[in-house]
Amino acid sequence: MIKATHILCAGLLLTNAALCRAQTLETESYQVEVTSLCPEGEVVCQRMSFALTVKASGQVQQHEGRSLYRLCADGEMPCQFIGYRFRDDQRLFTVFENGVLEVNCGAGLEIVREQGQWQY
Repeated sequence: MIKATHILCAGLLLTNAALCRAQTLETESYQVEVTSLCPEGEVVCQRMSFALTVKASGQVQQHEGRSLYRLCADGEMPCQFIGYRFRDDQRLFTVFENGVLEVNCGAGLEIVREQGQWQY
């Protein structure tokens, strides 16, 4: 089975071979495929593709987002990678480096929090 992100990456690779590094987070209820659309070596990526598959239904949701970093003491330089953040019209998705998936809606109300395992 060919995934949508693989098709996207195949097209992008024609123009920039450094793009499209993907990794997948598997939780009990979700599969989250995160793909960088930034050139290799770019520390803070503002162009990430996010495919969330609901395992129970097979429904796939596509979103765009960015990487998350904690800033250094100077308030400007990124010091620590935290994970990735994606949005749709109603929810905020955060995928943490430690394998936690959080989905929030409204004023920070958490609706999903699952621990997963990264597949590289």
